[in-house]
Amino acid sequence: MSVGWMGCLFEDTDPRVEQQLVEMLRQLPTWRKMQMVAELNAAVKSLLWSGLRARYPNASEAELRRRLAGLLLGEKLAQKVYGDMPMMPEPIAVTLKVTFVLENLKVDYAISGSIATALYGVARATQDVDIVADLKVEHVAPMAKMLQTECYVDAAMISDAVARRESFNLIHRETVLKVDVFVARDHPLDRAVISRARRYSLHPEASSLVSVVAPEEAVLAKLWWYRQGREVAAQQWKDALGVLRLQGNTLDTDYMHSFAEQLGVDDLLQRALQEIE
Repeated sequence: MSVGWMGCLFEDTDPRVEQQLVEMLRQLPTWRKMQMVAELNAAVKSLLWSGLRARYPNASEAELRRRLAGLLLGEKLAQKVYGDMPMMPEPIAVTLKVTFVLENLKVDYAISGSIATALYGVARATQDVDIVADLKVEHVAPMAKMLQTECYVDAAMISDAVARRESFNLIHRETVLKVDVFVARDHPLDRAVISRARRYSLHPEASSLVSVVAPEEAVLAKLWWYRQGREVAAQQWKDALGVLRLQGNTLDTDYMHSFAEQLGVDDLLQRALQEIE
């Protein structure tokens, strides 16, 4: 059967990786697919909790739980549905496996995408994890070797992505979760995403901190990609609005306007700020 259609189901995914991912998903029993949905939602909750704890460091557990309930279902329903924090969800565990490798190789990086959105804005379930990483040629072989036991990884694909300063994909075999690694470009946005990244614990059971894009760059990256996509990607716009709305006056808007002008998206930032008023 022809696989020419491959590459259209998942954005930012090499057709070869998508084919592997589709085959893995086909082989999963129904119960495992349903379990994956539950784990994605558990990951969203855990990330929201970490984001609230970072924003309100002096808040009590009870206050944080009330704020979490307000973000999710409303306080009454949340009290009935949500108990204690769950075991570390698989999306977070997989993310930590990749960041562990990057940190061991001393690669500068920043987690972005849905994890940053969950930390700073309105959470949404996702099927992949996004990481911007300043990978070099010398990192390719050791990275592939360190990940190959647990992940589908193609060293040639990584090498090509590093040479082109583009992206490549990893698939965690057990969970069938996809990690999209964007090789940092020589571009002001990528440089800021990495240099201004903040350190967070993504889960109470995590033993180390990881680097996550700062909220200002999280918004500007969403607006930049929204413009690159001819302003039709509604989710990018919604994600940007969510971070702006939830972070409010904690954001450095003077910096954002200055950088947005450099990126050519200050008009979008102005519009977004007006929309959340």
